[in-house]
Formats: sequence, C-alpha cells, structure tokens
Amino acid sequence: MILLHANGSFELPDSFTPTSTPLPPGSSRPLWVEAGTLEDGLGWVLKPQGVCIDDACVPLIPRDEFVDVDGRVNVTALAERTGRPLVVDQSTGIASLGEPAGEESTVTSVAPGQVVLDLVGGGQLDLSHLRGRKVLLAAWASWCLCRHDLAGWEEEYRALRPHGLEVVSVALDERAADTLPWLEEAEASHHACVDPRHRVAEVFGMVNVPMVVWIDEAGDVVRPADTQFATEHGAAVSGLDWRGARAALRRWVLDGDSGVTEDTHAPEASYEEQLARAHWRIAGVLLERDDREGAARHLEAAGEAAPHDFTIRRAGLKLRGEDPFGELYWDMRESLLASGGAVYRPLPDWQGRR
Repeated sequence: MILLHANGSFELPDSFTPTSTPLPPGSSRPLWVEAGTLEDGLGWVLKPQGVCIDDACVPLIPRDEFVDVDGRVNVTALAERTGRPLVVDQSTGIASLGEPAGEESTVTSVAPGQVVLDLVGGGQLDLSHLRGRKVLLAAWASWCLCRHDLAGWEEEYRALRPHGLEVVSVALDERAADTLPWLEEAEASHHACVDPRHRVAEVFGMVNVPMVVWIDEAGDVVRPADTQFATEHGAAVSGLDWRGARAALRRWVLDGDSGVTEDTHAPEASYEEQLARAHWRIAGVLLERDDREGAARHLEAAGEAAPHDFTIRRAGLKLRGEDPFGELYWDMRESLLASGGAVYRPLPDWQGRR
C-alpha cells in the first residue's frame, strides 16, 4: 500500500495492507502502520505521551485504541483525533492523508524540493531554484479561456525579465501535448510547465483557473492565489480588469510595491476542502496508472466534497470526455453562484488601478 500526504508519499509494508475480504459499501478497515514507518514517512514519533511532531504531541487515550501490542499505530483513529481526512482505496492499495481543517491552504515560503514541476519541453523545474529573482506563477489550462493569457504574460516577461522577473506558467492539464498549441501561439519563451496532479493548486490554495501567485527573491509568497487575467478574453466573462492586473505586476517588479498588506492571507481550508484534496491525490496516481475509471471515481468524490473547487470539477469533466467550458460547466457555475459561492477570487488591491 502507498500512503499519500501533502508533501509526498511512502510505501507501507505489504503485511499491513488490508485483506481482500469484501466490505460493506462505503466502509473500510482501520489502517494500522508500524511506528517506525510512520516516523520515517511523516516525522510522527510514537512516545509515551502520544504521537509527537517536535514538541507538539497528540495524546492517545485510550491508548489501546491507537496502538496495538506490536507497536503499530491506528492511523485511521489518529486522523480522526487530529481532524485530518483519511481516504483509503481498498481496491487499489492507495491511502491519502489530508491536512487538518483550519490549516492555511497555501504555503508562505517555497522550500527546496517542495514544488517541482514538469517542464513541457522535458526535464523539471524546482521553484526554489529561481531564488534571487521575482517569480510570477500563472496557473492555466488548455480548456480555459485563460489559455489566451499566455500571450499577455509572455509580453510582461520579455519586458520585465531585465528587471529581475521570471514567469512560470503551469497548465493543469493531463497531457503536455494539449498545451503546445497555446504555448506556440503565445511564442512562449518563459518556463512552461504541466501539472497533471495539480500540485500548485494544492500547495497555493487554487480553486479555479486562472490564478497567479507572486514569489519574491527570497522564495516568500508575497501575493497569495489571486484570480488575474492578462488579456481581454477572460475579462469579458469575469468582468475583471486585465490591464489593472498587468499594471500591478509592473509596480511590483519595478517599484517593489506588491500592493498586498500584512492582513492579506489565503483562506483557511475546511475539512471538506482537505478531503477533496485527499481524493485528488489518489486520482492523480490512478491517472498515472491509466486507471481512468478509478480516477474518475475519486474526482467525483472530490467534487462532491468541495463543489466550489473548479480545478477539480472541470478536470473531472475533461476526464469523462465532457467539455470543461461547455454546458455542464455553465450549469455548475450557475449553481455555485446561486448558493452564494464565488467563481473567481480576485484580491481587491489592483482592480481599477493602472
């Protein structure tokens, strides 16, 4: 069995894999993990006072519900005690442990190896390797009108690169080939990446495309996930000021004015959002295994858990052969708006300011 988590994955010994005895629909056996494996994989240390990370410990009371006579830890019970969603796919041998509800849904600083992306032309890009330069990370998809934004961000890249800017476009597409027509149309010379597992969406708390993140020379996030278009195409649908977005980028690069105050934070993720991400991780692994049916099952579960997360729901439409910008998308959009949700999440500082 494989246990997926926010920062990677690790193998569990075969002897701890749930047996093949049929279970009632929707149920799963407790997942027991040897204490040493848990420490190596997650940094969680079993101590007399509980399971600890550094000096913070979770009491395990009553202990026999959490630790068996062989020293194995009941991860299912521990996840429930700490408010973390745990998804166990019995049929594929994949489990996914989410983050606790209430955790910030974005990192504040990019550490080495934390965000490593596949370049469309081959090879990989570790975002931390761009330290010393300002970075505009722009998430998009071939099935989104924001594909036209590539040309706008490319223009800004060519103008501002001499002043210390790097642009990293990240397509939330299943295949790099789907991105090529739009990258070629934009004559892209910036770092162009593809992210079928939506790693940037999880790390930076993105719930739709397009969204941008600004990262400064020290690797710190100075603008959390922000809905910005770079051309008039998306502005016609969103009503957002694309010229204001580009002007804000220039102020940051040229004048050091990020426009973001210390009070601007990414929203805290709910339990349902963390559950959706746990399902999404499993879907990503199953896609790599070409198990599209299994991936679709987890994408559907993720969409039900977080119906406002269009990066997941529209990817699910694509996987099922539907148009992510077609009638079903517009139905999803109207339903979300009718329930008081927001399709786009722009920060307020740049709109109308040029």
